[in-house]
Amino acid sequence: MEKSAFGESLKEILAERNIRPAGFAEEIGVSPATVYSWMSGATEPNLSALVRMADSLACSVDFLAGRSAENYLCASRAPLPPFAERVRAVMRECGISSYRLRRISKYDGAYFYNWEHGAEPRLSTLAELARLFDCSVDYLIGRG
Repeated sequence: MEKSAFGESLKEILAERNIRPAGFAEEIGVSPATVYSWMSGATEPNLSALVRMADSLACSVDFLAGRSAENYLCASRAPLPPFAERVRAVMRECGISSYRLRRISKYDGAYFYNWEHGAEPRLSTLAELARLFDCSVDYLIGRG
């Protein structure tokens, strides 16, 4: 699962770069307990935290999440489009209707309603959608 891969990736990256988890937590605006919770796989980050981490570590969200062995840096740090809008755009590109997405996944209208009203997806949701759309998480969120 991506959660444990994410925790392992985060531990490795921080160790390789000689970054203390507490200092990293301060840099990205979360508590040290939150970083330790992510590293252990007890919890997973939401979209905003993933982007702040990837920006801070100069890597892709996919690399950070353990989905890619390549450590590529996303060129743009421009503000991301609203997540619900981006998912709908990727659905159009992939030729997947809302009806089809509901049939092949657990993502129904309630998810879109929540995203349109400010809720942020967690890493596992982003990874599952990227798998369904056969794209990277960075592409899915409009970052790469």
